[in-house]
Order: sequence, then structure tokens, then C-alpha cells
Amino acid sequence: MIVWLAKFDLRIDLQVELHSVFPKGAAMVSGYVLSLLVAAAKTVIWFWVIFIVLPRQIFPAPRQGESRLWADVVRMGFWTIIIVHVLVLIGVYDLFSLMASYALLYLLLLLLRPQGLPLTDVERLFTRFVVFGLDALERRVSYGELARRRWDGFKAWVGRQVPSREQILWGLTLLWVLLVSVYLRLYEALTHAALTPVFYSHLKWLKALTRKELYVDGIYPYGAFTLLSALQQFTFLDEGVLLRVAQGLVGGLTVAAVYFALRRFSGRRDAALLGASLYGIFAFGQILPGLPLYPNEALPLEMALAFLLPTWVFLARYLAERKPVWLTLAFQGTATVFLIHPFVGVVALVGWVLAMLAALIYARWRAQGTPQMALAAAGAVICGNIFYLVGQLGGKEWVKGSPALTTQIWGRWFEEAAKLPHALVPETLLFFVALVVTPLLFFPSSDDDAPEPRPFGEIRARYSTRAGRVTLALVLIVAAFLFEARRLGWAELFSRRLMAAVTSLLACAVLGLAYGMIASWVAALGRRLVRLRTADSQSTARGYRSEIGSLGVTIVILAALLIAGPRLVVKGASKGEYDAVALKIYDIKQEHVAYTWTIVGTPEVLPHILGRGWYLNADYFLQTYSPETYRYDPKRPELSVPTEHVYIVVEKNVYAAPSTAKELLKRATTEQALWDWCRTYERWNDNISIYYEDKDVVIYHIHHPLLPAEPGVVPGVKERGYE
Repeated sequence: MIVWLAKFDLRIDLQVELHSVFPKGAAMVSGYVLSLLVAAAKTVIWFWVIFIVLPRQIFPAPRQGESRLWADVVRMGFWTIIIVHVLVLIGVYDLFSLMASYALLYLLLLLLRPQGLPLTDVERLFTRFVVFGLDALERRVSYGELARRRWDGFKAWVGRQVPSREQILWGLTLLWVLLVSVYLRLYEALTHAALTPVFYSHLKWLKALTRKELYVDGIYPYGAFTLLSALQQFTFLDEGVLLRVAQGLVGGLTVAAVYFALRRFSGRRDAALLGASLYGIFAFGQILPGLPLYPNEALPLEMALAFLLPTWVFLARYLAERKPVWLTLAFQGTATVFLIHPFVGVVALVGWVLAMLAALIYARWRAQGTPQMALAAAGAVICGNIFYLVGQLGGKEWVKGSPALTTQIWGRWFEEAAKLPHALVPETLLFFVALVVTPLLFFPSSDDDAPEPRPFGEIRARYSTRAGRVTLALVLIVAAFLFEARRLGWAELFSRRLMAAVTSLLACAVLGLAYGMIASWVAALGRRLVRLRTADSQSTARGYRSEIGSLGVTIVILAALLIAGPRLVVKGASKGEYDAVALKIYDIKQEHVAYTWTIVGTPEVLPHILGRGWYLNADYFLQTYSPETYRYDPKRPELSVPTEHVYIVVEKNVYAAPSTAKELLKRATTEQALWDWCRTYERWNDNISIYYEDKDVVIYHIHHPLLPAEPGVVPGVKERGYE
């Protein structure tokens, strides 16, 4: 894949080159990269088990024979966020309590079903187990015959699940889009071990959940971190590695959400694939404002965007079918978005209002469920903000940032609404095109008014498709207005990156839908020009050729965009430390038992070691311990750090970053003092060694064996040292 990307002129614009990131050679590179790849595989497998396989056992299917993948993801995501928040608040959060909560949820849903708890089925299943056990004890079971029947049943099931040839081709193309999208989002993590300043807070909050602490620095949306924490409970991954891998997981999830929504609203695979490609791949061409979301901005914003479009799909289906299951899914999706990111939750709420407006535009009789929708929307807002209210009642303040500013939107809107807005001035060509093609979504597609009779279910599906298309069009128009209206004085309320990212996501969706409508009109025009009536077999063959032709056109468009479009640029995010420090801390965690080691250094190393080891600030260490009197005495910890291993991180060249610019001189003085301390201690003791060193960083290792070599003698002290 890397070779293929290089062939299409993928330009990598990073802060440092690969050889400077991994100065010790290929062994370090392969070890770090291998750990990320293994972590990525474990994360994907457990995500599939927890959010796709497990919900199939807990929740009933929305409709028999229909794909329920995103319904299960939304439902399981909603309940997981609620469960983790509650378990952390009551102080019993761990793997076993999480598994027990899932089991209780399953039993609760069984009791709430209209038919009640299926005791008859349970008794029948228990009886079968008892009878089988008795037969096995009496040796009346033919295990060979039993295995043969099971194998035949498995082969029959596999035969029913085998997709058609065109489905395989479309699936491979979609898989390619997902893999490239994930690779582009993981490129930064694969080439840089250091974290961004924002990641320090994210890592701290993720580890705080494991320690049963909520809102450690103030109120902030913890929804994304609760989902990752649930994955961490099952994968047992280091939180820092999980956060790096989560960038690719969340990016792939959002691309899949775009594909799912466009597939539903357009009815065409090619439109869904192109829209997903625009967001997942071609956003790296720097042609969309606010995209792509780089590692210091992807969480939790991009995870909230992943749940946004599926929520609107469920909302459109409720308007079309009036089934409570779709309204429940829309409620759960909206509450989940609020819990992950309040600003995107406001966007989701706007979608509810515009969806009802879209229902009035296309089918007045479909807007009869608006009272139920209003109650569900109000309930989603309450449920999605309940934990923020709990934090405020506990005396917590909002963390400074865009989520906190979202709470100030409504009052300021009324104050600024009287000002005349400036004319919309699109900032990119693609964004301008999206606004131009938006009116196309208000027009009927070629299948909306088909003359041939159709079942009532397909008529309802057409209304769902219409409502979804018009909702997206209306939301994009509103988002574009707000994006440009920031010059009215709303800039401090809408972080430019936030508003631009949401608007660009909608632009990708609108462009994909517009292509689908144009393609359907062209296909309808072709059918009318041909006017040939064929037999069923010929019609089937023509349909297959049409699918293959549509796939071929899609591949040609993707290839043309890759060759003729802007080059894909992966920019490196701003760091706060050297990559070598992060790499070596990861090695230290792998080499030693937890809490048997201490790291002395700048505050940037603290998030790496939370929950695994001890940390001492460099200034405190210098003020407390003297190299002349420092020695290991468990009975007198004031003489030394009371752990077996002590690592002192010294920056020979202070890392210049925006987060450290104000205290650069102070940090330089501290680092020089640490270096002098270690060299002075080295002259008097033989239990200190250099663990790692390059031109920028040196890490000293002081080893205190737990048992002395001779009675009454402290090991590691030279003859001329202290006794």
C-alpha cells in the first residue's frame, strides 16, 4: 500500500525525517511499528466483538433480514457510554463490573420485551443440555454423527452468506477506500512516537477512568474516552498506544458512516463510495476547510461525526415508516453525539428540526409523528447532558475550549441576530461546487416517481430517501451560512476548525448524493432511449453489466482524482517532546513491573506513565535530593527515591515547542542542572548508567537492588562513598 501511495505522489510533510525519529535503527522502528500494528489488530477485533457481535445477542433486530450493523453500533455505543459513566461515578469500574453490566442489560431488555422473559425457551434449552449430558454419561452419543451434522449446517450457513460477484467487487473497493483512509490517519503515529500537547490531556483523562475518576481537570465530554476505555478493559493495551491506534479506528468508522448514510439516501453504491472517498482520502488534498482532522484534533470531534449521519438516517426512516425502533435509534444516536461532543450534538439537533421540515416539503402526511419526535429530541438533549449537570453539581468548572463555548451559543445568537450577514463567499472550489449542487437534492431522482407499481415497503423507502436528501441539503445550507457568518462576531463561539470540519463533512455527503442523482438521471435517460423489452434472464445479465459498469466508472473517477487532483499531504502535528523520550518510556514500561520504577523529568513525561509507574518533577527532584548525600535507604526515603529503578530524563537541547516557548530559558536551566546532578552522582557511585543517549537526549538509570550484597552495606556505593 505504501508503494501504491508513493506511485501517486503522496507527499509527506512532517516535522522531522524518519531516521531522526528512530536513531537506533531498524530494530527500534520495527518494534514500535509492530506494537502499533498488533494493537490495531486487537482493537479492531475487540471493537467488532463488543459493538457488532455482542449487540446481536442483546438487542432485537430492527427488521428481519436487514443489515443491522450501524443500528448495533449506535445502540451499543450509547449503552457503553452510559454504563462506564455510571460505574466510574459509583467507583466500581473494572472489567468484571463492565461485563456484569452488559449481562444485566441483556436481562433487563428481556424483561421489557412485550412477551416477557422467554421462560419456555430457557427451560427447553436447559432440558436439552441435561438430556445431552445424561446421554453422554451413558455413552449413547455419536460424536461423529453430531460433528457431521454441525459441519453440514455450518456449510449451509456459509453458502447462504456468500455474496454475489458484484457484491464482492464492490466490497473490495470499499475495503480499499477504508484501508487507505486508515493508513493516512495512522501515518503520523507510525512515524512519530511523541504525543501532541492535546494528547497529554486526553491520555490523562483516559487513564483517570481506569482509576475511577471523572472530570479530573474539569467538565469535558468524556464520551469518546469511555468508549476507548471499554475497549482498553478487554484489550489490556497501553492507553498511549490505544490513543494512537484510535485515530485510525475513528477515521475508518467515520468513512464507513458516510458510506452508510449515502448508500441509504441515494440507493447507489457508486455515490456512497465517492462521498466516502472524498472524506476519507481526498480531504488530505487540502481542498476542504477544516479537513483532515489531525491527531491533535480528531478526538473527540471525529468520533462524534461518525455517529451524526447514521442518526439522521434513522430519523428519516422513522419519518417514512413511523416505527418506534427508528425513533429510539435516533434518540440514542443524538444522545451519544451530545455525550461525545456537545457542538456536534447541536448540529444533530438542528438535523431533527430540518428533517421535519423536509417531511413537510415532500410528504405532508409523513409529518404526523412530529410530537413524538419533539419529545424524543428533548429526551436526547437531557440524557446527553446529564453527566455534565452532575459535574456542575459537584462543583466542577468547564475545561476551556470549544465544548465549553458551545453552552454560550444560544444567548449570543439572539444578541447578534439583528446584524446583517455578509454575503456567502466560499473559500474553496470544492466547497463552492457543493453549494451549487445542493439544489439538486430537492429534485426527484429517477426512481422517485417510477410508473411501474411497487410494494408499499419500497414506497416508504422512497419517502425515507427523499427526506434524507432534503435534510442534508438544508443542513449544508445552514452550516455554510454559519461558517461564513463567523465574521458577524460569532468567531469566538465557533472554533473555525469545528465549524469547518462539520461543514466539509456535509459537503462531501452532498457531492456524493448529487453524483448519485445525476447518475440515476443518466441511467433513466438511457433506458428511455433504448426502449427494449427483454426476457428475465437478459434483464438479469443487463443488471449485472450495469453494476460492473457503474463500478468501472467509479474506479475511473477515483483514479482520475488521484492523478489529476491535488497531492495528498500528511502534515505532522505540533509536538511537545522528542520522539526518543516517548519510545524509551514505552520500553521502560515493557521491561519492569508496574510501580517498581520512577521517572524524573519535565511534565510532558507524566501522561505516559500514569497508572504504570511513579513520576517526580525535575525541579522538585533537584530541590529535594543532593548528589553528594543521595543514597538508597528504604527506612529513610528522604535520602533517595524509594523504588528499585530511577530514570532521569535530560534534554541536552531543550525541545522548542509552542507549549514550552514561554518557559524556554527556565527549562534550559533545569535541564542543565539535571545533567550536572547526574554527572556529579556518577563520580561517587557505580549504580548509575546511561540507559539511552543521542545528540538531543540522555536518559540516566539509577538501579537500587532490593537486597544488599553484604549485610549492613548499601549496594551500588563505591568504597569512597557513604556508608
